[in-house]
Amino acid sequence: MPPISRNLGLFVALMVSAACSKVAADDSTNPASPSAVQARELPKVRTTVVRREDMHRVLETTAPVESVAEIDVVAEASGRVLSVKAQEGQEVDANALLARLDDRDQKVALADANVAVAEAEAALERSKIAGQEAIARTRTARLALDQAARDYKRNEDLAAGEATNPLSEQAVEASRLARDNADEALKQTLLAESRATVDTRSADAALDRAKLSVERATRDLERTRITAPIAGVVATRSVEPGRNLTLGQVAFQLTDLEHLRVIFFRPQRELNLFTAGDELPLTATSEARPGFTFTGEIERTSPTIDRASGAFRITAHLDPLGSREGTDEQARLLPGMLLRLFVVTGVHKDTLVVPKRAVRREGSNVYVLSVEDAHVRKIPVTEGYASDDDVEITPTEGHELDAGANIVLVGSRDLEDGDGVQEDKQEDKATNEPDKAESDKATTAGSTESESAKATPAEPESAKAER
Repeated sequence: MPPISRNLGLFVALMVSAACSKVAADDSTNPASPSAVQARELPKVRTTVVRREDMHRVLETTAPVESVAEIDVVAEASGRVLSVKAQEGQEVDANALLARLDDRDQKVALADANVAVAEAEAALERSKIAGQEAIARTRTARLALDQAARDYKRNEDLAAGEATNPLSEQAVEASRLARDNADEALKQTLLAESRATVDTRSADAALDRAKLSVERATRDLERTRITAPIAGVVATRSVEPGRNLTLGQVAFQLTDLEHLRVIFFRPQRELNLFTAGDELPLTATSEARPGFTFTGEIERTSPTIDRASGAFRITAHLDPLGSREGTDEQARLLPGMLLRLFVVTGVHKDTLVVPKRAVRREGSNVYVLSVEDAHVRKIPVTEGYASDDDVEITPTEGHELDAGANIVLVGSRDLEDGDGVQEDKQEDKATNEPDKAESDKATTAGSTESESAKATPAEPESAKAER
């Protein structure tokens, strides 16, 4: 192509481009053009109402369920298992028979002990009779001594009033000897009485020992019966009929399903929350029982802090039965289930509450956008207690906000104080999701995202320069 034709074509293309640019500029400045109408259209926002309600400070943690009484039932005697009376999962009462061992040797030992008791009782009776006989002999000896003493006194008086007579002297000597013999006989009977008393006490002790042997033999016989120490459910069974059990071997494991607890730990900075003396409501949920809520109460808080972890121990009692809200259905907790615990440690009554999505942040500044007369007003707030979806707010000093006020929930991106807006009353859930994502993104990004959004309109100019 000749250079003149090529330059002419380029000139015509430039003229056409300039004409198009002028038309586009005229359209943008023409008040009647659609683009101008679109530029003046106010941004749409979705609003929500500030409300008043109670807000709770809730601590969440997880912990497994434990039984207050979970006991290993061990064999207290060795022997062969004759019969098993309880199976796994079976509910048993306290002292119920779980299994029975071979008890023939123990029965023989008990019978032998009973015979020993009978012999000891007979020996005691003999000792008591011997004691009574000794007492009788002592009484007879005392009488004989008294008589001998009187005879001696009489003979002595007669001999003193007569002339010397060999016969009277002989009578006095004989009566003296009789008196001395009677006195010696009394002493012997007293010793026999004391001996009989000691023999009686010894026989009585032997009887007590024999009775203890009976109790021991009875206890050995009872040990051949494995019984439940508490009421509960048989969690495990480790015995079979015909097998031998050794002393101390675990035969059953019992679990009390009516008295459950949970033990969890909290950092030491929260110690005052649990030791202030206030009653702390506790609720729990479990994936094993979806939809059911269980209640409990704090029983005790450890007064010491673990040095290694810096945490303190809390023990809570749990109601074993939980309910599903709005129904009469109930479900039971079982030991070992993992629970998510919710402990209410504080309550703010009748406070201002808004959805978390309505709260905006710019650096360290926290605020909400109130909508008044189709314009937004930025109200700085401080946050308080929060739940999964809502948060407590308090306007800062010099600003006012009360229940019933409309605030921006979705669409606050790039809005400044005093900007005009259109309220979108639509509550379509399908359209909420994209707006929620936009709101969450704007909330977390803060001022950095706002600045990048404001810089975006410069991009078409650079593209136009390239063109």
